[in-house]
Amino acid sequence: MPLPRLLFSRCFPVLLLSGLIFISHAVSADDPDQHRFENLSANRFYRASLQPEDGLIPIGELHNWVLSIETARGEQFFPSQLAIEGGMPGHGHGFPVEPKIGRFLGDGQFLVEGMLFNMAGPWQLRVGIGGPSGWDTVTFQLRVEPPAINADTTEQWTQLELSTLKTLSWSSSKPVSRDPSNEFVANADAIELGKALFFDPGLSASGQVSCATCHLPQLGFSDGKPLSFGSALTKRHTPSLLGVARNRWFYWDGRRDSLWSQAITPIETVGEMDNNRVDAVRYLLSQPSYRDAYQRLTGSLPDITDKQRFPPGASPYKKGQGRTDWSNMAKNDQDTINQIFANTGKFIAAYETTLDHKPALFDRFVDTLLSKGDDAASQLISADARAGIKLFLDQEKTQCLRCHNGPRLTNGGFHNIGTGYSPKGELDYGRSIGLQAVAYDTFNCLSQFSRAKPEECSALRFNLRREVPLFMQGAFKVPSLRNVANTAPYLHDGRYKTLTEVVAHYR
Repeated sequence: MPLPRLLFSRCFPVLLLSGLIFISHAVSADDPDQHRFENLSANRFYRASLQPEDGLIPIGELHNWVLSIETARGEQFFPSQLAIEGGMPGHGHGFPVEPKIGRFLGDGQFLVEGMLFNMAGPWQLRVGIGGPSGWDTVTFQLRVEPPAINADTTEQWTQLELSTLKTLSWSSSKPVSRDPSNEFVANADAIELGKALFFDPGLSASGQVSCATCHLPQLGFSDGKPLSFGSALTKRHTPSLLGVARNRWFYWDGRRDSLWSQAITPIETVGEMDNNRVDAVRYLLSQPSYRDAYQRLTGSLPDITDKQRFPPGASPYKKGQGRTDWSNMAKNDQDTINQIFANTGKFIAAYETTLDHKPALFDRFVDTLLSKGDDAASQLISADARAGIKLFLDQEKTQCLRCHNGPRLTNGGFHNIGTGYSPKGELDYGRSIGLQAVAYDTFNCLSQFSRAKPEECSALRFNLRREVPLFMQGAFKVPSLRNVANTAPYLHDGRYKTLTEVVAHYR
């Protein structure tokens, strides 16, 4: 049975600060007998145990666990609320994907869906339970060990290094996950229309700025400038779009939760495309090829030619008359414009989903190292590059893996690395503003324009139920390091021209 009431509670993070009881385990993916964890709650109200459904703990793959709960006296009960979260305490980040409580399995057991350990090391799992004795938490600590690698190598590489390198190779990547909020993903006609719109400056107010103005294919779909420039200079650096569909959050501050809601935002952003949604969708439906494709894809062709009902320049974000005209529009007419606008973003996102990473020299090196040994692999890269890989893997010396892990070389999270203040002393609040913005976005995952089911919007729902953490002020999204040499300059404000300067910052 589904458990719609078993949700994260706002008080859950506070409860975690009360005295916690820990249990330590060292686990490995090939020893299923060790993968059952049991503990009493902080105030000894409840007993809980966790166990992987299949008895194994894979790295980098979504999988399910089974949660069992009972009172401290061994009595079964059905909780009023149930929550689970976790992360790597030493790295300061949570799960890369939020797990959720799924089916009730009977006998006090619940299925925990979507567990994901993105790298080896110490992890902490926390279960919040609302029951007959009130709220309490059960905390587990475990160490996820990487699988052993059987490779014909020299003693120059440890088993831990080899296992970690395997998790970083593109050969360990999975296909792009389907975006449940976008019904046009993988639709060939939508991809073709989205590509045309991506390169069409007609969506901008001036008719001179397109998505491709800042996302140049020859530069890894970035622009090579410190700060992006559409109709004017902006305050953020243009990130690469390669692999963008693999992100959970979009923009440097994560203020959008889908690729399609991000794709339409620049259309109305000052300094980018400077347009408004009424004029943008009117342009879309005024072009015969676009209009025909839109009708084929959606099965409808709204009539928005009446300028009394659909005033030119109307937008909730346009200052002055444009905002007034939008406010005066009938709700049904606003919804009509918003639906066309949302579909425009979904078409562009369908195209952008095809812009994925490709294997690089690093992947050839790793795959050769694991299959043919160190002698063969060392022929592919320089001695300096080989030494650099060693340093990258050395947690004590560099800690690079804390944020840059997995096949995309990013944990997809947000971290404050001391760059919230610009060199001029101006503060960019980063993720702390992004968390608030995504909650109020007209086109977020829970909106009427999303095709996702509410339970498929778990990340957004989780963020709606918690206060914005103070440490998110000045935090920005961890970029992928794939093809990083092709996407200079670096950081959210493009302050560093070279990778050498970036490394110097971390030192």
